Amino acid sequence: MKAIEWNDRFSIGVEIVDHAHQKLFSIVRKLNRLSQNSRKNEWTCMEGIKYFKNYAVTHFAQEEAYMRSVGYGGYEMHKRLHDNMVNHTLPVFEMELVKSGYSEDVLAQFLNFCSGWLTEHILIEDRAITGKVSSKWVHEQSEEELIGFSQAVIGVLEQEFRLDAMLASRYYSSEDIGNAYYYRFLYRTKDGRKQQVFLAFEEQLLLYMAGRIQKERFMKMEKRVLDSIGTLSTRIVDGIGERFAQIDSYQAEKDNMLTYDQFIKVFEREYPYYSMLFRTNRGFFAVCAVK
Repeated sequence: MKAIEWNDRFSIGVEIVDHAHQKLFSIVRKLNRLSQNSRKNEWTCMEGIKYFKNYAVTHFAQEEAYMRSVGYGGYEMHKRLHDNMVNHTLPVFEMELVKSGYSEDVLAQFLNFCSGWLTEHILIEDRAITGKVSSKWVHEQSEEELIGFSQAVIGVLEQEFRLDAMLASRYYSSEDIGNAYYYRFLYRTKDGRKQQVFLAFEEQLLLYMAGRIQKERFMKMEKRVLDSIGTLSTRIVDGIGERFAQIDSYQAEKDNMLTYDQFIKVFEREYPYYSMLFRTNRGFFAVCAVK
């Protein structure tokens, strides 16, 4: 993992906030060094991650107090992002770390995700507080919409593919989930309006799902697995549409695989209307809908 280093481009111009961000970067760097130490043990890893979480929670509260003090208009959405990290993302990774015995692979996945999240969150959402840039979370859904969409996705994963699934992020912003594969659908209505749906599969999850479709077991990536990604992606999106009518009203026009670089371009201007990450017992899965 490439270490994240503080520099002036991360500054929002508020001393207490900038200091906390520098501290978070420092904690992640120390955790990264710890993860590469052959003498590490579960206890030291657990304590290090607990410290990171506790410091992040304290920082979020301080940052939210500052936003309220200056009457920041994007406060409600920003607090949602903090709550999502604390209540969904960190608990999912903590559970995976414990289950794996703090394995090197899961530690690396956790640290890559946190580094990506911190970098993007500070550069965009935190700098938006002081007007340096604009927030990219321009779509605010109701609680009912968020629950409905996430339950539709979990329903498909559990009922169609016999997976144990749980929400890992309501606001996924293209963070690295390891070795993964990406697929895109373009939908269009009769009056020309379009919607795009993007799916991301961690490799081990894709191997399992392709095996379910083809009724055999795949142990490594091969052409037959890649050939099946369109079929299983269609099955997933159709299943979400049956459970969540906002997608079902569009007709498929085009679909194709994407590289990770192509995938993250979707998030450059603004974040998708729905963008969620799920943890299954076979790996991570993400679904993003752009209206």
